[in-house]
Amino acid sequence: MPPDTADQLRAAASAETPLPAAIAAISDPIEIIAQAVAISPTLAARLDAQLTSIEVGAVRTARPAAYVHEALAACRDSGRTPAIISRHSRQAVSSYLDRHGLADQARDVSAIVTFPPGHLQTMPYLLEDAIHALGATPAECALITATETGIDTACGIGAHTIGYATTPAIAERLAAAGARTTIPSLADLTLRLRARPLPN
Repeated sequence: MPPDTADQLRAAASAETPLPAAIAAISDPIEIIAQAVAISPTLAARLDAQLTSIEVGAVRTARPAAYVHEALAACRDSGRTPAIISRHSRQAVSSYLDRHGLADQARDVSAIVTFPPGHLQTMPYLLEDAIHALGATPAECALITATETGIDTACGIGAHTIGYATTPAIAERLAAAGARTTIPSLADLTLRLRARPLPN
């Protein structure tokens, strides 16, 4: 998301109602929406819709990670079924996938839908929704993520974890969060998947 996303949401909120001092110090757009719920559910819904609009606009300049096409192909070719999980809006995710020729590359997309809860939807719900859509159990799935929250969530439900760490510092944080392994790039993941196909 753009670096001024939180500022945009605060400006929109303050135009309607005086904001508590606590919101002025929040840098996380999702936390701003969470705080807005206590002020007015209608305000929170407007901010959630604005965040979706900001995300959709950001798609125009977003670039996919290197080797994502190859990694998804290797996933399928090795007998695995890829799904996409995102805490961004489904509208933005779908636009991004269409823009980069990825729309048909995954079985399922688990992303944020209409408020409520909108962007307040929790990571555990999104992950469990994706696993259910695949007709799998957590133990049969592995989450590839660059966040400690994702690692913690996957570990909490019994799924395997792969940390996507582009720097040694990120690798250390993800390992500390519980990642079973880390990869420096999706090229590395592609090679590992092709080297270990699942039995037919």
